[in-house]
Amino acid sequence: VAVPVPCPAALGEGEADVPTSMNLQGLTPSTTYHFRVLATNALGTVEGERNEKGEEVVHTFTTQPGGGELVLPDGRAWELVSPPTKDGAMIELWSDPEGLIQASEDGGAITYTANAPIGEALSNVSPNVDQIFSTRGSGGWSTQTITAPRSAETGLAVGSGSEYRLFSSDLSRGVLQPLSQSLLSSEASEGTVYLRDDASGGYLPLVTAANTPAGTKLNKENTFGGIPYDVEFVGASPDLSHVVFASSAALTSNAVKGKGAAASLYEWAAGQLQLVSVLPDGKPADANDGGTAWLGGKNVQRGANRTVGLVRHAVSDDGSRIVWNEEETRGSGEPDHLYMRDMTRGETVQLDAAQGAPEPAGGEAVFQIASSKGSRVFFSDGQKLTVGSTANGRGQENLYVFEVTSGSGEPLAGKLTDLTAVAPNSGNVVLGASEDGSYVYTTEGFLLHDTGTEWTGMLISGEVRDEGSQHEGHARVSPSGRYMAFESENGVDLYDASTGRVVCASCSPTGEHQEEGESRLPAWTENGNGRRYGVYQSRYLSDSGRLFFETSAALVPQDTNGQKDVYEYEPQGVGSCESVSKTFSEASGGCIGLISSGTSKEVSTFLDASESGNDVFFRTTQRLASQDYDTAFDVYDAHVCGASSPCFTEPVAPPACTTADSCKPASSPQPPIFGVSGSATLSGAGNIAPAAAKPAVKPKAKTKPCKKGYVKKKGKCVKSKSKKKAKKAKKASRDRRGK
Repeated sequence: VAVPVPCPAALGEGEADVPTSMNLQGLTPSTTYHFRVLATNALGTVEGERNEKGEEVVHTFTTQPGGGELVLPDGRAWELVSPPTKDGAMIELWSDPEGLIQASEDGGAITYTANAPIGEALSNVSPNVDQIFSTRGSGGWSTQTITAPRSAETGLAVGSGSEYRLFSSDLSRGVLQPLSQSLLSSEASEGTVYLRDDASGGYLPLVTAANTPAGTKLNKENTFGGIPYDVEFVGASPDLSHVVFASSAALTSNAVKGKGAAASLYEWAAGQLQLVSVLPDGKPADANDGGTAWLGGKNVQRGANRTVGLVRHAVSDDGSRIVWNEEETRGSGEPDHLYMRDMTRGETVQLDAAQGAPEPAGGEAVFQIASSKGSRVFFSDGQKLTVGSTANGRGQENLYVFEVTSGSGEPLAGKLTDLTAVAPNSGNVVLGASEDGSYVYTTEGFLLHDTGTEWTGMLISGEVRDEGSQHEGHARVSPSGRYMAFESENGVDLYDASTGRVVCASCSPTGEHQEEGESRLPAWTENGNGRRYGVYQSRYLSDSGRLFFETSAALVPQDTNGQKDVYEYEPQGVGSCESVSKTFSEASGGCIGLISSGTSKEVSTFLDASESGNDVFFRTTQRLASQDYDTAFDVYDAHVCGASSPCFTEPVAPPACTTADSCKPASSPQPPIFGVSGSATLSGAGNIAPAAAKPAVKPKAKTKPCKKGYVKKKGKCVKSKSKKKAKKAKKASRDRRGK
């Protein structure tokens, strides 16, 4: 069917490209249209581009499906996670990703931050953020504030975010560093880090008199906002059974006291401490000379005097292997080296030691990532560490992998492979890797893969954005390594290693690309005071290829608000996506669906997801559940309803409001401004009892008055005597007159 299209406005003169667009109305939904481009001026009309055969190229586009009621993908339903009554608290999101937001692997819990306590709290009011904890039960979601109690005043700790640093993958434990000098346990030493048991609410100090040498005292030289932080959390295993922290104090018999802010690394496990920063010769890294140890590495600069460390699997999942970097004293001229400490063996190996090649001067090792078991460690280095390496220490840094080869009972050792030699243009900055380290993706758009017999390299896309920082977000690799999601000029792209295809996941089902910046992937969560680490990356990409992202583009007809919303992309055959689905795109081989409503007046933001992607948590002001009666930001869960985890039955929706008064939400109890009243906490006999009252005088009963001529006598009405006398006198008078 031919559709007449009006000519656009004149594009002007010149030879440069001039963009233009047409807003076409009245097109049929789900229909492919063919179009060609003609150029017209005073000299006539010129047809559009032609192919090699001289044939005119005809372009096509497909219109979106028709509108209708929004149906969430995968049989999801919205569940209100945060409580309807928040007592004036606002759920916070930090532009600088410092507020700790983390969901459990199974999607049954999530923790996030607010600017005030929600519900009951065991702490005094603080200018810092409060940590909120919500759990899913058989009857719905329940919420509590888990900010640590404080016995001392708390100042404003700018830049520290939440006092919680990380939670275990099931959220049963949380590691926190109090933002006050309050002691949370009778066993605690001043300025320590704690583990909180989320079931009991108890706090376990990691540094105590019981696990440090006799007479050990923490230094008080290092402070942040007036709060000592001589023990500072830097990383942990996923279950928090092994926690690594830095301290300038000598906390073990083989440690040395640091000079100034120089620190050593320690591991806590089962109540015991071990020194991590031990050199291969068995001596501690010399923090006494001003050198300091970092978990993983410190290679990302963010502004003046701000360093963000990389800790991606720097602590192995079982805590047995820890990768650390020795930062030499400033001005010493010595390069920083990278080490692995095997905590079970009690051995250390230098990862950047040359193997079979002379080690040239210049360049230093920079940690990138490790496998979950710590058997493979990837780092960049300007030194020529292997035979044939092209690194030269003068700006040419190569990417190396150290693979542990020693067996049980053998000294810790491994082999080095120069991956840049495998793929010369692959770059030396790693965006992400599979859990086993067999798939490695770089910022130059390369995939490096261990086939089992050799390493291979291939270019997957030239559109991978290189921000020079692994913590800016922009990319995530699925646990198996099959998928990698990344930001490009087209939006959010998804690479599938099994097919070798890159598809635009954030493009509409009709295939249109977006303006740069319209779509984004979440950033890493950073935490720390003096030394900062990217400690957690939200699960926006699952092993099945489910991908969650934010975009301000309307990718489905139900998205009408012009604001940023949360979407899901999933490949064909995953969830509810089939080739016959309304939102299926041949170009992407998958389906696009809204996770948020698409109608909120404010932006909706992705928070986190469960490992499977069956639970997606987001923040929105839109009232998506009948019990949500305000317009404040709330946390919602887009939950896949199933037999093993059914969705909650929604209560009856309130009637639609028709007047200004009926549209007002029901009033809720307001918190007292000055806390609980004094009488509520009074200890004693209570109020003074009132004096005994005198017996009341019984009022006389009212009686009926007597009629005229009668008087009351002993409660009875009798004739008045005066009247009787008058009657007798009258009779006597008649008798005298003869009557």
